[in-house]
Order: sequence, then structure tokens, then C-alpha cells
Amino acid sequence: MIWARLVKAARGNLQEKAAEDSDFDFSFLEAGLKKDYDPFLKLTLAKALTELNNRAGYKALVEVLKNDDAGLARAQALDTLCRALEP
Repeated sequence: MIWARLVKAARGNLQEKAAEDSDFDFSFLEAGLKKDYDPFLKLTLAKALTELNNRAGYKALVEVLKNDDAGLARAQALDTLCRALEP
């Protein structure tokens, strides 16, 4: 899955950039959540945002959980949310 590897690499670069520049704008990730993308792409965007502790990511995870057609994406969203809430 080349797409997954690209997203993982981009997420790592974004985390480094966020650590260097606290004013870095992640609105492009948030804008992606508003598009009519499939649940897995929204889940990927949400994971990236939650790793940056961005509230939009958590909201997106809840939206994936509400999607009755998302099946596996719902399970992964729940797992991501549970991990994020662990102390």
C-alpha cells in the first residue's frame, strides 16, 4: 500500500514541522475532513490530527464512529480514540 506509506511519511514530516514551528497551519488537513472522502481517508486525516493533539481529529473520529457503513474504519477509529485517551 504505497498510499499508506506516503501518508505515514508525510505525517512524520508534519509532526517534525509542528515541533519546530508552533504556528504551523494544519488547516489543509482539517479541510480534507470536510470533503466527501471515504471513511478510511478521513480516518487517516483524523489520526494525523489526533497525533498533533488537534481537536478536529477527535471530532472526525467520532464522525467515523457514527457512520454505519464504515465497518472496519469504525473499529479502527474506536481503537485510535481509545489509545488517545490512555494515560
